[in-house]
Amino acid sequence: MEQMKTFFAIKEDGKNTVLFSFQNGLKGKLTFLEEDIFRYDANFEGSFPEYAKPREPEHRARIQQYPDSSESYARPGVRIRESGERAEVLCKSVSIFFEKETGRMQVQKNGKVLFEEAQPLLVTKEENVQKLILRQEEEFFGGGTQNGRFVHTGEKIQIVNESAWMDGGVASPVPFYYTTAGYGVLRNTFSEGAYDFGKEEENIVKTIHKEGTFSAYYFLSGAGNGREIVRDILTGYYHVTGNPILLPEYGFYEGHLNCYNRDAWSEESGAKAWTVKGRESFESEGKTRYESGMAVGFRLSEGQHSESLNGEGPQAATQNYPEGVDTPYEYSARHVLDC
Repeated sequence: MEQMKTFFAIKEDGKNTVLFSFQNGLKGKLTFLEEDIFRYDANFEGSFPEYAKPREPEHRARIQQYPDSSESYARPGVRIRESGERAEVLCKSVSIFFEKETGRMQVQKNGKVLFEEAQPLLVTKEENVQKLILRQEEEFFGGGTQNGRFVHTGEKIQIVNESAWMDGGVASPVPFYYTTAGYGVLRNTFSEGAYDFGKEEENIVKTIHKEGTFSAYYFLSGAGNGREIVRDILTGYYHVTGNPILLPEYGFYEGHLNCYNRDAWSEESGAKAWTVKGRESFESEGKTRYESGMAVGFRLSEGQHSESLNGEGPQAATQNYPEGVDTPYEYSARHVLDC
C-alpha cells in the first residue's frame, strides 16, 4: 500500500468545507454538516462524489437521505489554524488535527481526544484502510445484523452480505459502528469490508473496504455517560441516513415467522434433534423433536409434518404443496409463542 508522506497544503473551500493534499498525490476534503457531524473524503482523483458508487448500474439506493448541501444541515463555518507541526480545522467545540509530516488525524471535542489515527490513512486502487487507536475503556457496537453478536470489542466482523442467518453469520451488514468513547463512523460505501476491534492487532481498530476511495461520516459526542453518548451518536446517524421505517400497525407480525414454512418435523427421526422444556423445570427431560431440512432447496415430501405459522395449511399456491403432508399445531410458530 502507498502511504501518505507529507501533509503539505490545506485551504478553506467555502463556509463549511476544507480541502487538503498530501505529497504522494492523495487529495482530501472535510465537510462539516453539524458541529458534531463531519464527512472525511480522500482519493487520488481529487473528485468527491456525493453518493457511494452502487454495486450494479441499475441500483438506485443511497445511504444518505439528502445531499450534504441540504438546508436540513446547519453547515457551520470552519476555520484553519496552523502551527509548525500540525494544521487544525476548528468548528465550534470540535478540533481536527493533522500532522503535517504524516497526515495522521486526531479529533477532539472540548479539548478531549475522542479518537485518533494510529497511522496515516492508507489508500490504494483496490482498498482503503484506516487504523485508529483503541482505548482500554471502549466498547464497540454496530455492523448491522451480525447474528449472535452484539458487543464487538476484541472481535472482527465482516461487512459482507453472506445471507447467513445462523449464529455467527452476516445477513444484513451496515458499514457503521460506534463506540462508548464518544464517536461513530458511517462509511459511505457499498463495497465489502471488515472491521477489526482489537482482535488481530491489540489496541487497534482496523477498518478496511475494497474500494480505491475513502469516504466516511463521523458522529461525535461529548456526553458524560454511555447512554447519552449512544443517544447523541445515533441521533446524528439518523440525521444523515433518515429514521428507520415505522410500519403501520397492521404490518407488524410476531417475530421472524417466515422461517416457519420450509422444514419438516418428526418425534422419531430427522436431521437435527431439538430438546424443548418450555415452561417445565430445567431438570425435566423435555420433549425431543427432530428437524429435517434447514438447507436451501429442501422440499417437503409425502408423509412429513410441515412447519406452519398457526397449524393450518397453505391458502395460496396449494398446487406446489405435496399431498400427504400435514401441519400439526405442535410444529407451528403459534405453538412456540403459546409455550
